[in-house]
This record gives sequence, C-alpha cells and structure tokens, in this order.
Amino acid sequence: MMDYEKIIHGFIDDIVEKKDAVMITTLPNESDKDITYLIVADDNDIARLIGHKGSVAQALREMLSVAGIIEKKHIHLKFESLNSNK
Repeated sequence: MMDYEKIIHGFIDDIVEKKDAVMITTLPNESDKDITYLIVADDNDIARLIGHKGSVAQALREMLSVAGIIEKKHIHLKFESLNSNK
C-alpha cells in the first residue's frame, strides 16, 4: 500500500511555514475503498493549503486522486486549524 501520508507531506511541506505543527491523521471510513485524511495546521498554513476559493485544496485532492487510482482508492482530504477552538 502506498504511503499517502508521506505523499501528502511531499505536497504540502513547501507550502506551510510551520512544518512541525502539521498533523495528518487518518479518519475512519465505512468503505475500504475510501481513505480520509485530516490535515491540522496553524491558521495561516491552513489558509495557504486551502487557497483562494479552495484552489490549492482542490489541486491537492486531484493529485491524490491520481495516486489512489493505482490501488483503486478514493482519497479524501479535510482541513482543520489548530486554533479552531478560539
């Protein structure tokens, strides 16, 4: 199985400023064909990862969907700020 978390880090590490604050967690899914990753980072980094009108997030999702084709997996991304509980 591909290391999707490593692939995600490869895409996002150059975008974020606080690499050490980025956490990627696998969320449970009902189907074995779906994999959902929650990316948690600093407010400013989440804004960068989502981008204007979601353009960066959409590009990340598209690149990961191509990676998932090999293993017939649907890769989903969710984004959350570390500071969302303010």
